[in-house]
Amino acid sequence: MIGCILVLSVLVSDVLLYSDGFYGQAEYGKMMLKHKAGEEVLLLPDTARAETLEDKYIYLVGTPKSPFYIDNYQDILPLRFSRDTVFIADSMLVASDFGLCCRFECPDGKTVELLLARNPEAGSGIPNLFGHDFALSRKRDGIMYEQELTCCGDLKWVDGRFEATEVKWYSHPARNLEVLSDKHVKLYYEKELLTPTEAEKLLRLTRVEYNGFTEQYGICMPETVFIYVYQAETPHQGFSTYSNPINTIWMRVSNRQQLLHPEKGNPICTFAHEFARISLQPFADAYPPAKGADDWSHYAPFVGIIPYVDSILGDSAWFTPCDYQSYGIPLFEKLYKGGEDTYAWLLYEIDQKFGKRLIGDAIR
Repeated sequence: MIGCILVLSVLVSDVLLYSDGFYGQAEYGKMMLKHKAGEEVLLLPDTARAETLEDKYIYLVGTPKSPFYIDNYQDILPLRFSRDTVFIADSMLVASDFGLCCRFECPDGKTVELLLARNPEAGSGIPNLFGHDFALSRKRDGIMYEQELTCCGDLKWVDGRFEATEVKWYSHPARNLEVLSDKHVKLYYEKELLTPTEAEKLLRLTRVEYNGFTEQYGICMPETVFIYVYQAETPHQGFSTYSNPINTIWMRVSNRQQLLHPEKGNPICTFAHEFARISLQPFADAYPPAKGADDWSHYAPFVGIIPYVDSILGDSAWFTPCDYQSYGIPLFEKLYKGGEDTYAWLLYEIDQKFGKRLIGDAIR
């Protein structure tokens, strides 16, 4: 699980600007910045003029068509955008789901962070800087590790504009993904891993899990959760799954057999775990921001979502029957035996005495 991708700096972001369609992502960034710095951050649409912001720390999340980006930074950065194409120095990337982040200090003293994406959906996959001045990626490749980037490098001020230096490009498979969606879940998958019928089954499962959080707990989930299922570039056992705190889950699979009939682990539980992370990212100093939902992500899937899936889909939930006793409440009680002073066990006790809605009310 990656930490908050909206917070790329230890400095206080005084002004956070956003393009149309990016307000939800900006609002989340504001909450996380307040958690880190303890100060309020001003949210403004990206039509604001730079001279009105004085010598503040400026943060922008939006598209390359943002008026604020075009008016103030387009001419001084070594970046060019044309629809689904990004030009960096003398190279380019063509991708419908690109996201780019960069951080730099202008000669006038303003420190600026930009998150520029093709559209709001791609925006929730923008990566961390990983210590560089700029980083470019495709959302389909994931955002957890530096090697998932498409390009990264540094910025150097030369003769009135920035130049790209130490530029490094990474190669990734084309990933021609099929798309399937319903009202609240959008699934991208490789046809080598799933047939259309199997993809429908996976979409049904994840939609039921999504509904489990809204119907049982009354939690306001993201309007759409995006799920990527694709083959890992390097061989490994089974599957690995992670999510960002906004609205996206990535699953890497070693091969079709390990997805449909895994030797260990169960995708029903795995997806429930990641939905739990998306449903609640606690602002706790015990973990890096947005990274430490482990207690909630144990309680909610085992006690809430797995039994909910069982009641609706039963053995038809996955391609092989799920042993719900091994992934539900009995497993939770076994895991936390002797750990009754944990946050997860406290949630379990509240659940048993007062019901799940009370927990949902507290989360909201």
